[in-house]
Amino acid sequence: MYCIKCGKELKEGNKFCIFCGAEIIPEREEYDVKQPVSDNDSIRMISEPGYPDISDQSGAGGLGLILKVLIVLLVLVLIAGGGFIIYSMLSENGKSLSTQAKSDISEKLETENETAKNAEEKPQTEDIEKDISEKAEKKEGYEEPVNNYSDSTGNEDDIDKEDDSSNDADKEVNSNDEFGLDADTEADYRSALDMDDYGYYSSSRIPKFSFYYPYHLYNKVLKDTSITDSVFGENEEEISFYADDDSSLIFTAVSRTDDASLEEASKYVYEEEKSHIRDVSDISKLKVKDGKGFFIITGWDKENPDNMIYEMARIEKDYIYFMKTLFPDYTGNNEEKNLKSYYTECLYRSCGFSNSTKSPRSYDEYLDEVEN
Repeated sequence: MYCIKCGKELKEGNKFCIFCGAEIIPEREEYDVKQPVSDNDSIRMISEPGYPDISDQSGAGGLGLILKVLIVLLVLVLIAGGGFIIYSMLSENGKSLSTQAKSDISEKLETENETAKNAEEKPQTEDIEKDISEKAEKKEGYEEPVNNYSDSTGNEDDIDKEDDSSNDADKEVNSNDEFGLDADTEADYRSALDMDDYGYYSSSRIPKFSFYYPYHLYNKVLKDTSITDSVFGENEEEISFYADDDSSLIFTAVSRTDDASLEEASKYVYEEEKSHIRDVSDISKLKVKDGKGFFIITGWDKENPDNMIYEMARIEKDYIYFMKTLFPDYTGNNEEKNLKSYYTECLYRSCGFSNSTKSPRSYDEYLDEVEN
């Protein structure tokens, strides 16, 4: 047998090499050693007869160790490859999401810019304060908006200008030219007896807001198309005629901002308007039918005790329409009474939001009915 360390031939039975002192391992019949040997950082396989099998001395070494290393490397490669694939997919998705987000932001900015541009071109009605949501229960269930009501009486000095007096000139426009009035006209109701001497107005924005008016009775007309708060909603249009005897004729269209029923709104308007008139009487008592409320009242104006008032109102789902005429006291003058009564009848029958189905008649026809 031979020493596995120095290769010297030894006698049978020796346990240690007499030449190098290494432990003697008995020879085997067959050798099949596949042990990795390090030589200059390279690995070679030993499978020659005469070399002892030393795999038992290296634990899980040999081929098993190499397989384990290869398996670990393979697992690491698979993990790294899978991670790279997932990262690539996420990156692509991220890019897509980023592109979509940028597109959404761009569209949003364009929409906001367009909205801002349109807002600059339209009247800024959104700035008008609306206290309608804080209504208080009043008059059989109708909810009253914040009361900033001011009844225009026909005298310019009586128009309430406390809230925004500096801007009244911008709101009310002298429209004598548009309506064909002469500033030198003197009030004479005989000039209002012929309907051929009447002009016609019809709003381009508000349905039913149309009426006839005399050319030769009033010397000034103010047109207000600004949107302002009122006790009934928002005044959208008001046309006010004034004469040199302090009489006036006022047409008003109010858009409703309340949520009351037609019956509740009609009753509220009726009671509210009556509260501004002394010795009020009904020419046509309030009726609510066919999708509208309607009434005509008369009496003495409480703010101007020497003026008599004739008022007609129509209440609908979206709008409330008013026609008011004010005259100086004509008590005791029968002729003047007939002239003014006939005049108000002409206004009523020719008004676009009245309930009349009759055309204006002549003054003579009116007198025949009154005197007989």
